[in-house]
Amino acid sequence: MNVKFKTLIVLILSCGLLVSCLKWGIRENRYLIQQAELLVEQMVDSALVLLDATNINGFGKDEKAEYNLLRIQAKKNAGMDLATETEIFDVRDYFIHQKYP
Repeated sequence: MNVKFKTLIVLILSCGLLVSCLKWGIRENRYLIQQAELLVEQMVDSALVLLDATNINGFGKDEKAEYNLLRIQAKKNAGMDLATETEIFDVRDYFIHQKYP
């Protein structure tokens, strides 16, 4: 085998590994958010732990807005101070633009 062929095989395997990990990560993040939604009213601390464990880097605008809204709701239910939460303005603007495009 020549060096180019070996390099190509390593590159293809690396890309496959990255894609498979990305799909699992997205599925796992959605599962964490679904579980947090179930816990946000009764077990707020557990919901916050799940939300903190969620990786939102791959989220789109709508997913980030829903995530931030759920996080703010959980913090409110936990009695935490929301004065420093600037994400609430992004969420508000997102939903206003969704209703009135």
